[in-house]
Amino acid sequence: MMLGIKKPRNDLPRMFDTRFDAANFGGQLQNRIKTLYGSELLSDLQLLVGDEVLRVHKFVLFAWSERFQEILSKDPSIKELRVDLKSEEVAYFKLLLEFIYTGGKHPLPIRLVKVVILSTSN
Repeated sequence: MMLGIKKPRNDLPRMFDTRFDAANFGGQLQNRIKTLYGSELLSDLQLLVGDEVLRVHKFVLFAWSERFQEILSKDPSIKELRVDLKSEEVAYFKLLLEFIYTGGKHPLPIRLVKVVILSTSN
């Protein structure tokens, strides 16, 4: 008889796998964030951009932008946020979101620089 020591279970679901590879953690996290782009899964914020509603994830915006950090720190419970852009800038903002989530493999259009400045400035 063992004194209060239980044998590890082999039938736990894979999500409870305790193996951790610190060297690969950043890459795993980045890949998981990529899968959230355009997904409503775990989405906790609606961005109202032009006439569109974009479902996003606060933690992703918070990690990427000092401006979003400021906004979300003031009101962490916010569910909806309007981003005031001209209609022709909406497509660039969506490209920016794709870049934020995926890291982007293609060069960003020069007009996107204005949108990046808007999203990160006070």
